[in-house]
Amino acid sequence: MNVAITGVHAGCQRSPGLAVARSLACGQQCRLLAIDYDDLSTGLHSPEFSRFEVMPWTSEPSLLLERLGPVLRKHATDVILPCLNTDTLLLAEVAGDLAALGIGSCLPSVTSFRKVSKINLPSLAIDLGLLHPQTVVCEDADDFEGARSVVGLPCVLKGHECGVFPVRSVDLFGHYATYCTRCFDFPLLVQEWIEGEEFAVMGLCSRDSELLSSLVVKKLGIGDDGECWMSTVVEKEELVEVLRSVVNAAQWVGPIECDFILSEQGLYLLECNPRFPSWVDGPASLGFNIPLQAVRIAHDLDCVDLPRPATGTVFYKDFQDLCLPASSCTSA
Repeated sequence: MNVAITGVHAGCQRSPGLAVARSLACGQQCRLLAIDYDDLSTGLHSPEFSRFEVMPWTSEPSLLLERLGPVLRKHATDVILPCLNTDTLLLAEVAGDLAALGIGSCLPSVTSFRKVSKINLPSLAIDLGLLHPQTVVCEDADDFEGARSVVGLPCVLKGHECGVFPVRSVDLFGHYATYCTRCFDFPLLVQEWIEGEEFAVMGLCSRDSELLSSLVVKKLGIGDDGECWMSTVVEKEELVEVLRSVVNAAQWVGPIECDFILSEQGLYLLECNPRFPSWVDGPASLGFNIPLQAVRIAHDLDCVDLPRPATGTVFYKDFQDLCLPASSCTSA
């Protein structure tokens, strides 16, 4: 089966696409095509991929389909798995067109995507009776100072699609506000800092929004950029039930990850990522392979029960150096 994967950068913050590729390589049932938007996306050259394509990025669904269609036909693609937030939304917009091309997918609806977005998650949390950090939405740079005065320090600056930056001082707030303005589209979010233990739950939902598989980890190692690099499997059934309530409310289809903080005040739902997490390959190496399950859903095949990694199993991210001639850094 030929599977296309987007979002494969493997730089300082590893994109989920490379972890998904490693997961599918464990299953040894798929031939993988990497798709990204930058010639310098290092994951394009990872040995899990037999081919890669670089396309200009666009936020227009119709233009994405116009560019993507010939690429998928060229490589006889059976299934596409988006591994960036924006790709999930854009492909959800054209899911019917993909199906008409014979390309399988495992995508939420646009409505479902927007329900769990960072902008709308506070409303969803309230509807479900969950705690959520106080969040101020900034529509332009003039809103930053007022947002900081409302939320206070420390706080967290977030892009509305990606990017999480812990801020502990006024100077850092100014630095990251400038950085986010330069790198991300508005709106941007300023969010209350919550102290406590951090957890993540990944899951996969059927086309009927049934939660087929889930796994809870506690975050052990978190960098200054807010990225987790080490976690361990834990038993937290209450977090699985919260995830189940989220996917039911959103009528979710496909992979999803929810982040939580357990503080003295209670359990906070921080955010929902509408894709596979970047740590999905660790569990897959032990048989808990939800990317392979997603491929089966996309191809209308029955899913199988997955063996759950033992409680206490530790996963961590690593990086590797690849040496290759410059001549190989072109689409194949």
